[in-house]
Amino acid sequence: MVRHLPSILLKTCFPASAFVLFVLALPLASPQADGLDFVMDDGGSAIGEFSASTSFGPLTVSANHKEYLAALGDDEGAADDPIERRSRLNAKGRIQVQDEIILPLSFTGAYDQHESGEQSLDFELSGGVELPHLRFGSEIALGNSFGAGTAPTQDLEGSLSFGFDWLGARHSGRVDYGLVPSGEITELALSSSLPMAAGLEAAVDLIHDPLDQLSEARIALDHRQGPFVLSTELSTKSDGAYAVGFSFSVNLAPLQAAPEWRLSTLLAGLRAHTRREVVSDSFGLLSLGGTEN
Repeated sequence: MVRHLPSILLKTCFPASAFVLFVLALPLASPQADGLDFVMDDGGSAIGEFSASTSFGPLTVSANHKEYLAALGDDEGAADDPIERRSRLNAKGRIQVQDEIILPLSFTGAYDQHESGEQSLDFELSGGVELPHLRFGSEIALGNSFGAGTAPTQDLEGSLSFGFDWLGARHSGRVDYGLVPSGEITELALSSSLPMAAGLEAAVDLIHDPLDQLSEARIALDHRQGPFVLSTELSTKSDGAYAVGFSFSVNLAPLQAAPEWRLSTLLAGLRAHTRREVVSDSFGLLSLGGTEN
């Protein structure tokens, strides 16, 4: 029965998403920074990189473009169709309307071109409203793929979500839908999480897939003690399948970034080594001094 709901729900979901996102995009601009760099990663790939950022009122906007110039090192294990250029545009911010009303907004644009000529152009826009104990969200994602002698494809998907706090627990719901090419509801979800004493947190999730007519219920209990997390989980599906799981994890320090050589870093170090500094002479007067090479 849910399979026939899209004809009604999509007519309301997509306009509601578009309206929420349109209302949130209205700020003024103010420039911040930009840069041009040459990067060599530990795999021997040379990359020309340009980046820039600016402010649009409460939004921070950043752009980045990379040209993958050559693989100067060992080519073994390289992708069959490596990327030749990649561009990213990101905007993110939180617009405070009143003391307790916040409008989160984010936009992402991504472009990739492969050696074969295949190209992809993706856009994602999300926004919402945050009240003290109530939240609404909307997300729209458009994906395009074309080139390389293949027929172009396009996907348009969206999501509407809500959340509220009640009886000390956080509750949320989500409706995912596809407009192009399917025009169907793809997932319905409800979840609740309840923080308890001594680092315990209980969670209940209900998920329904209308396309496969499959539902899943999940109950989990997490015990946090410093960086350690012990999790117990029980899940069951409407087709009779079930699973019981236990996991133990440790939150370690952030992973080290991949080694790379950057022209800007080298120049900054060189300038720091050779810069002239203001010093005082024996009479207490200001004079210029510096390091000698």
